[in-house]
Parts: sequence; C-alpha cells; structure tokens
Amino acid sequence: MKRIAIVWNDIFHYRETYMDMAARLFGKEDEVFCTEHIRDVILREPQPDLVVNFTMGCGKPDDHEPLSIAEQETLYAAVEKGMGCIYVHAGLAWNEADSPVGRLAGGRFASHPRPNVTVACLPIPGLHHPIMEGVAPFSARDEHYFCTVDLARVTPFLATVSIAGTEIGGWSQEIGKGRAVSLTPGHTPQMVEAMFPLMQNAVRWCLKEQIGKPIQG
Repeated sequence: MKRIAIVWNDIFHYRETYMDMAARLFGKEDEVFCTEHIRDVILREPQPDLVVNFTMGCGKPDDHEPLSIAEQETLYAAVEKGMGCIYVHAGLAWNEADSPVGRLAGGRFASHPRPNVTVACLPIPGLHHPIMEGVAPFSARDEHYFCTVDLARVTPFLATVSIAGTEIGGWSQEIGKGRAVSLTPGHTPQMVEAMFPLMQNAVRWCLKEQIGKPIQG
C-alpha cells in the first residue's frame, strides 16, 4: 500500500479533469487523500509516499494563504527524506523561483498562447530517461505552457511542440532520498487522457517502482 496525496481544483483547473486519471493511476489498495490545499499535505501524518500537484493549492488564483518559507522547507525536507513529488501543468503556475518550492519544482510557468493549440509531446532527441520508456509521442489540444526551467538542477526528458514554438515539457530531479518530476501538459481532458502513459511512468519513477509494472486495480 502506498499513501498518495493529490492536490487539485482551482478556478481555472477543475478536479473533474483529473479524476479518471487519478482513479486509473492508483490501485484500490492505495490510500489516496485529495485536497485543494497543499498545507493539508504538509500537516498530514504520516506523510505521503507521493504527492501529485495538479494545482499549487496555495496563493493564486484562488487567493488562498501562500505557504510560508518554513512550510515550504517542511515540504522540501519531506522529499529529501524520500517522498516523491509530481507537478502537473498548473502545479507549476505560482511558485517563486528562489524558494524551497521553486527548487522542488525545478521550474515555473511563464506564459502560454491563447487560444489552446495542438501540442505534440515527444522525447528529447539524444536523451534517455526511464520515464519515457514505452511512451509513444502523443498530441492533443492544450494550453502550451512555456516555463523557466532550472537546467543546472534538473534533467529534461520531454519536449512540447506547437505553432507557438518548442519548449521543455518535462524534467526530473533527485533530491536527497526523494524524486521530483514536473510535466507542463495537462489542461484539457483530451491531453490528460493522451498523457496517461507518461504520467503512469512518472508515478512509478517517483515511487522507485519498476517502469511498466501493471497497476493492481
């Protein structure tokens, strides 16, 4: 059994977009805790094995109270001790670059074109990462996030391409005993469905499980 925390739902990114993915990602034997507030995860005991951030769960856009530096350091320390952490799309939208959560995410949202565009997601040529194992290129209409990425800290593995340009779409890092992954796609239901194999591998990598291992439903 794994303890999983999911942070989701804000005024632009609804939990309903991610509910089917979450149900497929985690088995019936897993303990799954869902919240709109990342602070609930920080206060939770025992701490989860993995937290998946579909939204930031603090600060904007819903004007929740921002995390203090001390709270951010608690979250960072949990990953150092072995907790996995995944940021998906809006989970990257509001962190400050020079902060514990900014270092944990390894990047942050900068802009996206309007309206949504067709975004192709594919491995970065010449780079191999376990998260991309068995993941075929995929595409769907989505918000094409452009992000600032801390290349001195993270390992990129995914590119995203649209008429707006080409961008790093996924990166990972190891922090102490823990692992963190950031993925920029994931605004529309169509993209969430298309990226399921990628997300499945990201979960397995963060939990240090075998990539390709079937999920026990």
